[in-house]
Amino acid sequence: MRESEKYPVKVFLGGRDCGKTTFAVGDNKIGVVGDVPAKVKEQNLKGVIVIDTMRERTTYAQVKKIEHPQQYKSGAVHLIVNTKNCDELVQWICDNVRDTYILFEDAVKIIPQSIRGTAYDAIIVDSKNIHCPITFIYHTWMDVPKGFYSKVDVIEIFKVRQHPVRRKEDISNYEEVVEVYERVLKNENPFYHESVNIGA
Repeated sequence: MRESEKYPVKVFLGGRDCGKTTFAVGDNKIGVVGDVPAKVKEQNLKGVIVIDTMRERTTYAQVKKIEHPQQYKSGAVHLIVNTKNCDELVQWICDNVRDTYILFEDAVKIIPQSIRGTAYDAIIVDSKNIHCPITFIYHTWMDVPKGFYSKVDVIEIFKVRQHPVRRKEDISNYEEVVEVYERVLKNENPFYHESVNIGA
């Protein structure tokens, strides 16, 4: 298995209430295992850090809340950040955390529109070396920073009205992405999604 398969950088892309977070973390009540728990088990990772600006998110109501990644040892934690301290905390994770799934919930609130030279750029580039799969959850194609798609291995496409043509120049296999996008849109299941590899 290639490093990009062991420790992929993913973007989950879809409108509200289309099942992105459920697919990410799972839901035992409806029999969804979840991409994160499956990868944690497959790669024998220590746990998962969910990076989020919203403490009240019901999906993580039972997950331990922390305000600095130094408080993380293993298992699942919900790291509550704000726009003032997020860069510093992500850099600390990049420098110190290993063998852990990193999930950016509602990433548009966290990730700047230009990541070049930032902690976010560093953690993506280093993800394979530090053995940290990373997923960024976004609502639209335009929410994702320009140039970001070239650093991503997989896009998980959910129902989203905005067409990927808005980021045509950024996606190397654009035609394939459009095919998947249109197939997802036409499917009657409101939670239907497909993945497409866009990395090298």
